[in-house]
Amino acid sequence: MEETHFIGLATIIILGIGAQWLAWRIRLPSILLLLLAGFVAGPLTGFLHPDELLGDLLFPFISLSVGLILFEGGMSLKLHELRKIGSTVRNLILVGSLVTWGVGAAAAYYIVGLDVRISLLLGAILIVTGPTVIIPLLRQVRPTATVASILKWESILIDPIGATLSLLVFEWILAAEVNEAATAIAIAILKTILAGGAFGFFGAMLIARMLKRFWIPDYLQSPVTLMVAVGALVRRAAITGVLAVLVLAIFDFWFQRAQFSKDMRMSRKEIKDEHKSSDGDPMVKARIRQVQRESASRRMMDDVPDATVVVTNPTHFAVALSYDSQGAGAPRVVAKGVDSLARRIKDVAREAGVLVYEDPPLARGLHRSCEIGAEIPEDLFKAVAGVLAYVYRVQGGTPATAQ
Repeated sequence: MEETHFIGLATIIILGIGAQWLAWRIRLPSILLLLLAGFVAGPLTGFLHPDELLGDLLFPFISLSVGLILFEGGMSLKLHELRKIGSTVRNLILVGSLVTWGVGAAAAYYIVGLDVRISLLLGAILIVTGPTVIIPLLRQVRPTATVASILKWESILIDPIGATLSLLVFEWILAAEVNEAATAIAIAILKTILAGGAFGFFGAMLIARMLKRFWIPDYLQSPVTLMVAVGALVRRAAITGVLAVLVLAIFDFWFQRAQFSKDMRMSRKEIKDEHKSSDGDPMVKARIRQVQRESASRRMMDDVPDATVVVTNPTHFAVALSYDSQGAGAPRVVAKGVDSLARRIKDVAREAGVLVYEDPPLARGLHRSCEIGAEIPEDLFKAVAGVLAYVYRVQGGTPATAQ
């Protein structure tokens, strides 16, 4: 029995990671191969039986996994993006949820022939897409940075909304009287929002206070954050826990970013003292230059998701270009790097949906002749124009020319 359980758990890990690696190799969305592996190992061959393997732990295991997936996704959300895409995300969630619910319920009722209440429940369940579906597709499709941000926000926020709606419809089905159902639904909505938001907010404040007072060593920051996230999930209502970890992730990311920016700033007195103590000390000056380079590198990486294209060597050089087809200026270099920095630029670009274009001579020429923030020189206009034309063709836009 113990060996059977060990083989089953090992198989799940091997199939899960192996399917994602194979999807990366053959350039397919990983969700497709994950679904295929699950069907083959489960219903088709009968090799895995999750109910027998995990028993009473199956539902808690799934709830914990969903919560941690949303927590990880929430950590990638950037609140400042909402200034640009907030209204679009709001409309997509509200209108998209209602349309999906209505169409799904109608199809279940008129086509499949289900009862109207069951049809409404199925339509609510179909609202949920989640980051496990959308994010692998974004890596494959590679849309523009704005579209990628919109879909990322939608996929992560829609999970607790769809799950909450499904729970409320289910409670409505179980209610004996319509009036009682309406009251139960209103109370459930209020409890879910207040409890989930409160647990997430206070969890984030707890982590923020502990980090600010240096109560957590560096090597334990990630484990302690994970501990608080799991603690937020330990609720009688699974939906409340999911909402809590999502709020926790967003506020925790916001605090750590704000705290990092605050720590990097220096008061006027600190600057004066630093200047006095460092004047004439080569080691201190070298350290200052290193910190400045690291700070510049971080600012540079923040600009990569908004780039138009990244031109690569492909192994040693990477140069990120930004071009406004409606403006009068030439394309500008927003980031560049070699070796490990080049790999980071390419990874950030792929995650944000920025096209990575391989052109070794052009990448070397851009890296050699262009500074960060400067426009490209005239002798590279023609080569860059060809790259931009290709980018706009792939994205379905109007080909741009560098003038």
